Amino acid sequence: MVGFLNLKKQGGAQGVPEEGRDSLLAGAEPIKVEAGGVMASGISLDTIVLLNRGLTLKGWLVGSDRIEVLRDGSPVRARVSRLSRPDVQAAHPHVVEENPGFDILVQDARAGQYHLRCHNFGGTGLVRDFLLAVEFGTSDSTPTLASLPKYFEDSHSLVGAIDKAFPMGEGGLIIFGWMVDLHASLKSVSFHTEKRSPIDVTDKFFRLARMDVAANLKGRFPQVTEMAGFVLRVDGDVSPNDVHALCFDCGDRGKAWLLVDVDAEAATPLQVVKDVLTFVPAPDRIRHSLFDLFDKVLGEPISTISPEISRHRPKPQVKQFGTLPPSTDVSIIVPLYGRYDFLKYQMARFKDDADFDRVDLIYVVDDPDILSPTLDMAAAMYDLYRLPFRVVWYNRNMGFAGANNMGAGFAVAPRLLLLNSDVIPQKPGWLGDMIQSLDEPGVGAVGPLLQFFDGSVQHAGMRPKEDPYYPGFVLNVHPGKGAPWWGADDSYDVPLLTAACLMLRADMYRELGGLDEGYIIGDFEDSDLCLKLRKRKLKLVLNAKPRLWHLERQSQNLQSITSYRHLLTLYNGWRYKKKIESAELADPWEN
Repeated sequence: MVGFLNLKKQGGAQGVPEEGRDSLLAGAEPIKVEAGGVMASGISLDTIVLLNRGLTLKGWLVGSDRIEVLRDGSPVRARVSRLSRPDVQAAHPHVVEENPGFDILVQDARAGQYHLRCHNFGGTGLVRDFLLAVEFGTSDSTPTLASLPKYFEDSHSLVGAIDKAFPMGEGGLIIFGWMVDLHASLKSVSFHTEKRSPIDVTDKFFRLARMDVAANLKGRFPQVTEMAGFVLRVDGDVSPNDVHALCFDCGDRGKAWLLVDVDAEAATPLQVVKDVLTFVPAPDRIRHSLFDLFDKVLGEPISTISPEISRHRPKPQVKQFGTLPPSTDVSIIVPLYGRYDFLKYQMARFKDDADFDRVDLIYVVDDPDILSPTLDMAAAMYDLYRLPFRVVWYNRNMGFAGANNMGAGFAVAPRLLLLNSDVIPQKPGWLGDMIQSLDEPGVGAVGPLLQFFDGSVQHAGMRPKEDPYYPGFVLNVHPGKGAPWWGADDSYDVPLLTAACLMLRADMYRELGGLDEGYIIGDFEDSDLCLKLRKRKLKLVLNAKPRLWHLERQSQNLQSITSYRHLLTLYNGWRYKKKIESAELADPWEN
């Protein structure tokens, strides 16, 4: 598709004799020459359509045996078809032509001034030129948006298409597509709608890798590179019921207009985020600019829509197994997602630990699909071990932060322990050691030494890292991970701790708002909580005496970005970095 046509009366085309010049506009009254009350000749242009560089002229002609098309005074190749026009013959009974209608196609239409040349007009042998003041892709006026297609091709400017537009509520609109600027002439990109002023989105336009586009177009357009894709954002509320378009302004080479269809079907906020990130093509090819992708386009819309994911909190249900101890030292919150069988392995280690006589143990089912087998296993474990605990559940997945916050709402002890289901104690007494460290003056949170089953370090504190493979992001690394632990059974101040096993005071957890649920599904919320504690000048302590095994999830490997889940981790990392930059969190590098 090529933009639109601007029709206006103006002077004659170069090379057209003054005496042989008339003006003809689409939809205008027909030009007629009458002899003795009978129409000897006449011409009317009904429609002009420009599609895929093809200029189509439809109308009718009486009293001429041949039509030519000229651009700027020179003939151009055109296909002329003559058609029947019963309406013309009904309006003019004396018309004798069998096919007075015409359909003219100029296949390689270029911007310029066109006119029709009619030979033997009116049977006089004269040649008459009728001017078509046609300019396409160069006008400052806006076309009728609803008539625009979603594909554009013009070898003199650019070729491109719109693939998908995602409404982000108050976060605006995210538009994916591809566009090849064939002559490096693109000046600006603007978003248009029928009910508001145009919005310049040039600074929110971001290039993506599209190897499929490059492969398909390379034969016709050698200048195409793999960076043919794009994504852009439009700020503000965009109604899917309006008609929208993008305008690519190529300066003297014209303007390309593309229709933007906005899906009115409402998806859940979480599904919208997943769909947007899934639509990012070949993220590995833009690894070094992924932070800019979130900073320039995707981050703010996702941040705007993400509160909707947790805003409508589900109503939880609770089942108590046994009797809660009359006095408790710590409430342990264990989210369950996917693997519910870890419950029995933990129970087997908890049952012989005297510290659990004063524990408020809460399992939170964050996966509706495992509710029934979890309750069955919980009943079996209580029947076997008689260790009191509760199971909390609701009707959807809230992610790691949401599950812990839900469990914290039921906690009754003065301390909280956030514990992954795949963290297993090596021996009794570990809770008492952690409580002792937490009760030291100035301590905000405590974590134990976490090990793999071979005894090597899985977690001995974390520190921040600016990864050269992902410039802009602040990621977390585990010093000594995979190596033997050579340290003493002592306490160490560390920059960050993992929430796989993290103890802090319950009142402080609630005062800080718990884990930040803005990190979608789960990443960086533990680092976020640690930096909030550090902002209050509270220490983070690794106590290496209590030791637990951590099976550790294996799903996240940012060396290869192959799914929306990896990009979601990077979105969470972008959000984490922005909170650090805004001083909402402590600087992780400060002592």
